[in-house]
Amino acid sequence: MALSQRPASRFFAAFYRWNRHSQLQQACAYSSIYARHSSQLPLRPHARHLHANRLLYQQNQSQIPQDEESHVYEFLHNEENPAVQGSSDKAPMDFTPNEATPHPTDNPERADTDALKLQDDVRLVMRSVPSSVAVITVASYDTELKKNVPMGVAVSSLSTVSLNPPTITFNLKEPSKTLDAIRASGGSFRVHYPMANRGGATMVDLFSRGNHADAYGMRNKELNIVVSGSRSLAGSRQTSASRTPKIMGRFVRAAMECTVTQELSVADHVLLIAKVDAIENHEPRQQSIMYVNGSYVRRDGTKIIHHQGADALTRSTEDTWSVWDSDLFPGETERREYARRIKSMLKEDRALLRHSGRTHRKLEGSLPLSPSAWGINLTRLVDECRKESGLPVESPAHLHEIPVLSDFYGRLTPAARSRIIDRAKRLVKMNPQFLDLNFKALLQHLGISPSCRDLLPSDIAAPLRAEGLMGEFLPREGASSGEQTDHTLQYLEQVEHRLIEACAAMGHEQTASRLLEQIVTSIGEQQPIAVYFKKSRARLYAAAAPSLYSSSNIDIAGEVSPEEARVVMSRLVHKLQVDSFATFQRAIKLEPNELLRLVRVHPCISGFDVEFFLGKIYHLYTTTGRSSELNFRIQEMLKPGFASLVTWSSLEERVKSFVHNMPMQAMSWSIRDMLAAMGLAWGCVLDVPISANKQPLNNGHIVHTLVAKELKGLYGNSTDELNDAIATFLEKQYGFDVRSKLPSTSPAEAMTQSSSDDIRDAMLANRNVDVPRFRIRADPPPGPKGSVTT
Repeated sequence: MALSQRPASRFFAAFYRWNRHSQLQQACAYSSIYARHSSQLPLRPHARHLHANRLLYQQNQSQIPQDEESHVYEFLHNEENPAVQGSSDKAPMDFTPNEATPHPTDNPERADTDALKLQDDVRLVMRSVPSSVAVITVASYDTELKKNVPMGVAVSSLSTVSLNPPTITFNLKEPSKTLDAIRASGGSFRVHYPMANRGGATMVDLFSRGNHADAYGMRNKELNIVVSGSRSLAGSRQTSASRTPKIMGRFVRAAMECTVTQELSVADHVLLIAKVDAIENHEPRQQSIMYVNGSYVRRDGTKIIHHQGADALTRSTEDTWSVWDSDLFPGETERREYARRIKSMLKEDRALLRHSGRTHRKLEGSLPLSPSAWGINLTRLVDECRKESGLPVESPAHLHEIPVLSDFYGRLTPAARSRIIDRAKRLVKMNPQFLDLNFKALLQHLGISPSCRDLLPSDIAAPLRAEGLMGEFLPREGASSGEQTDHTLQYLEQVEHRLIEACAAMGHEQTASRLLEQIVTSIGEQQPIAVYFKKSRARLYAAAAPSLYSSSNIDIAGEVSPEEARVVMSRLVHKLQVDSFATFQRAIKLEPNELLRLVRVHPCISGFDVEFFLGKIYHLYTTTGRSSELNFRIQEMLKPGFASLVTWSSLEERVKSFVHNMPMQAMSWSIRDMLAAMGLAWGCVLDVPISANKQPLNNGHIVHTLVAKELKGLYGNSTDELNDAIATFLEKQYGFDVRSKLPSTSPAEAMTQSSSDDIRDAMLANRNVDVPRFRIRADPPPGPKGSVTT
């Protein structure tokens, strides 16, 4: 029977009984809540209604006639689809939302914005919710390093699921090397709960930096971590035979051995459910560390140490690439790769794209190498990522045409400086108002990174003034106004001259010991002015103390050649004394410009990235587990540029090239410098096929003799100045008068004797050495073991 044909009284009687049993006593307390959002209710009735219907059916089965009860029950269930209620005269009620009401998907752009806002809101809320922190370790063998490594990750999502049996859960974002290792190890892993102290915070921080060689080195150095196959496990307290790395010591509150039982993919994460196989409760009375608002805290809320990894616990990528893996001479390829990596990081964490200013500065500070050091404009890179992600660009309009990669950065070569001057002239001729821009903005319009080194305002102003494109230089006296904001080229040129005068008055020793900000304020300028001169401080010192940087104290300056770059590296490593760890720790803290000066290298050299080279060494220092390994790792780093074994023909070729390219240095440099210039390591040995023992080149006269031979051959084919220098050198060092005629020899000797024999004879005679004639030939004949003599 259709509902419309029932008597009204019977319907309302059934409805009254249903309503009395199904409604709560305080139903009015909830009515306003549902009424406010009635238009957004789903078409399906609330679950409470369905339960009430079944209850009504059970309780009133004996009271209601079967046909009547069935009609009421059918009616209530058919609320979900009124169209099936039979031949009702009334049209079914339409639960479809009003067409005038905009649906969230009608405006995709608005939907995206709302979704991003929701992500931000959730992130902000969850940042303020304290969470426990655990360190997961898993057994892993690195095929490149060819050893077992302390693979792992810090997580803030670990919690218990059940105690019977003990079950835990946490999640990792894919791709994840830790997740791959857990799967490869059959699901076995180890959970460590760090203590709520600085050591525990350090433990978490070390496992928040990804999984790569540098991270493994830092963990081995800073933590007492036992990796299967790396050291004996005797005496360590273990509850299982697991091969997972174990962090030992007083920083571990507790540890658990676990095995994965289930995996569940949720969006871009994988939820892991694991059973607890064993537990070690080391410090039951101590607290474990917590994480909230980017800081490590104790249970009472006091901070332990601020997290330095820019929310690394919320990051999920485990990057294996390091900028310090780049070549000793990084170029455009390495620069573009670094920019691509940073861009990938920005796109992955969209929060970095939605917040500028302090967030970007924090990001730059967390990167291993400042992007500006390689001419990467981080602000423009963020703008580019925002644009590609459909977000508005935040930087000022006048910067939108500035490229992400600057044309000029780092240590500027003379050719680069010449191009900059030509570009500045064209720019000012086109529009003189460019001179009124802030100096930093002017540099960006010229394609110069504001962080480039050793570029002073006068380097641009002087050529413009010579062309009549800039007014006469007017020195300025007195303090600057606190409201001075127009830091133009002309203004900073005046500051430059005042800084040089102040440095000259103080002297080099006092100047080098003071902060640049202190020197700036001492001349009456505002402290922020110092930022324009931080990268060119060496230029100020050199101009203030020219005698200190004269040729008598400096023998490598200007744009260095590949040979000179290798000598600079060799001198720096030797000065740092990497074989003495205590001395190295003191030397590595020296300011790079001062370190260069101490090894007779001008701090303003170009053609070699000194800061990157020293950064690589410092990186090795901070990631080396044992001090005894540091020297080995540095020598491994230098291998591509310094050979440790050389054949006779290769040695002759290297010596010839060195002498012809750098004859003056061949007469003044030490044997260490000459070997470095030729691309040979200090411990390089001569490969003698007939001998099992290799002859070291840093001991003996082989290199000196070959150098003298090439100098003798060069005499007479060079300038008068160089000829005189060669003659004086050979006579002073070896007592060999290259100006006189050679002594007569027998026809037989003339067939075998070379110019190197003459040099050798003269050298030994000058040193009062009475030995048989010593000859070095292109192909040494067989001789005594370990010798190249005949």
